[in-house]
Amino acid sequence: MYRKMNILFIGVALLLFTASAQASLNFSYNLDHGTAANGGGDWWPYAEFNINFSDTFQGVTETFGYCAEFENTIYYESYEFEDREISGIGEYRAAWLMDKYAFRDSHYEGLSSSDGNKITALQASVWSLLGTTNEWAPINAPQDILDLYTVMMAEATDMDMEQLESLGLDLKYQILMPNIQLPERTEGNFQDLIVRTNAVPLPGAAMLLAPVLLGLVGIRRKLAA
Repeated sequence: MYRKMNILFIGVALLLFTASAQASLNFSYNLDHGTAANGGGDWWPYAEFNINFSDTFQGVTETFGYCAEFENTIYYESYEFEDREISGIGEYRAAWLMDKYAFRDSHYEGLSSSDGNKITALQASVWSLLGTTNEWAPINAPQDILDLYTVMMAEATDMDMEQLESLGLDLKYQILMPNIQLPERTEGNFQDLIVRTNAVPLPGAAMLLAPVLLGLVGIRRKLAA
C-alpha cells in the first residue's frame, strides 16, 4: 500500500513539474498577411501568426495568434518564450474577438490571407483594445475594412468583464513573451503575442492538484500512524 501511495505521489509531482517546464519550449511561425490599410503600401503590419510549438503547449502543438504590441517587431522565426494568462478587460475583449472572428475548431486554424480584410480589422482591434500605443491611428481606409473594424470594436466594448470571465477565455488564451539573447552590441525589440490554446494553465492546474497532494500526504500519515 505504501509503495502504491508513493508511486501516485511521485506521478502527480512529476505532472506538475512537467507543466512548469513548458515555458522552456520554442515556437516558430509564419504569417498570413492582412490587407494593406492606412497607406501601408508594401509594409504589412496587419498579419496573423501561424504558430507551431516544439512540443505540446497548453494542449496544442499548433495554433494562431496576433501581435499584442504595436511598437515592437519579431525578427526571427523561432523563439523560446515565457507565457502568462490574459488579464484585464482589454486582453479579454481581444481574446473574445479572436474567438469569434478567427478561431476554427479543426486543428486550431485561424484565418488565411484570403481573409485579408478580416485579419487587418482584427489586428487593428487588438492593438486598439490593448492600448499599446499613443501614436498609432486605427483603421481609416479602405472603407470596407474601416466598417469591419468599427463593428468589431463596438461588439468588443459592449462586453463587460463579468460576461467575458463567464466564457472561460483565460483558459483558452495566453500571452507569449519571446525570450532571446541578442548577440553583443546588437539591438532589437520583440513583440508579445496573444494566442489561442486549449488547456488549464499552470496556476489553475496547480490549484486543482494541490488538494490531491495534500490529501495523499494526509493518507500516508494516517496509515503510518
